[in-house]
Amino acid sequence: MRTKATNIHGPHIDITLGNIANGASLVTKASITFNRLQSLEPCAATGGEVVVSANYQFKIPEDQQPVPPAKPFTLTKAISYEVSANKHDRLMLTVGLPEIPDGNSPWLGVVDVSLEHDGGQQLKIGPIALVDTGANSEFYPDGDTWVIPANPAEGCIEKNLQLVSEVLKTPNVVVAKEVAALDRALRNFKEAPVGQPADGKTSPPRPGPTKNPPAGQPAQDGPPAPAPVDTNVYTLPNGL
Repeated sequence: MRTKATNIHGPHIDITLGNIANGASLVTKASITFNRLQSLEPCAATGGEVVVSANYQFKIPEDQQPVPPAKPFTLTKAISYEVSANKHDRLMLTVGLPEIPDGNSPWLGVVDVSLEHDGGQQLKIGPIALVDTGANSEFYPDGDTWVIPANPAEGCIEKNLQLVSEVLKTPNVVVAKEVAALDRALRNFKEAPVGQPADGKTSPPRPGPTKNPPAGQPAQDGPPAPAPVDTNVYTLPNGL
């Protein structure tokens, strides 16, 4: 019996698969290619639904850390995930650093996903923009917005906004909701009075790592993006 995955930490790629064939489809390999992996500036001034049936976790290797920006690399994992005939099902890929030192800034990445199924057929998904929660008590995602230090280090907001803007310009990118929220929060902060976030929020105690997969949405004031990965159904062309 399949059960909903729990206690999952790190950015999640939540994929709904549809098998339109008369026979079951077997996914045997999953690959995540990082086209971009870079840390955000910490900004702290000095001083009934289809549930997830399986979760496969990918660890970013030590030689591909986001500081300095990592070179493109691919992570591959052999899996065994079956989608019944004429059914929809969900699988989740979780990706993150082996360890997150206290105070680490969130990282921002752009990835492509490839699922190998049914004798070598390939299903390509992406590119997808993801952002990690990090381990910084003053800069982290909080629901539909981000907590940002009231008095950030000089130039930090601008550097992060430039990085996010570059990511959102990636052709055909699917945007996680945390990335879209970060874009809005940075733009709102920049337009707000000096030293005061646009929504007046101060930095509350940092919550634990996010456990919900990024639903994704295009930034309201950024370039348009297609529907997010976890609201799309990707068809396994078994037997076609």
